[in-house]
Amino acid sequence: MRPWGMDLQPQCAKCLCLRSWGEVKRRGEDREVVCKGTIERVEEDGRHIVGPCQHRVVFNRPPGLKVMGKTGWMEIEWDTSP
Repeated sequence: MRPWGMDLQPQCAKCLCLRSWGEVKRRGEDREVVCKGTIERVEEDGRHIVGPCQHRVVFNRPPGLKVMGKTGWMEIEWDTSP
């Protein structure tokens, strides 16, 4: 997956599961993916709880990016000034 052309890491930074990402969701102009892995946490009383990770990664739309209709192609103007 490459939301807005940016790489999504294969491993979740929170639960360390590999390739556990759900579908890319639209959040206005941004794109978001949620981890579907599981994570274990220890409560203050010592209980171990296992549950969904749900770590979110948001990809902001780059400035100047134009989507080319419904083709999935994108166009962006690069600043080439020194």
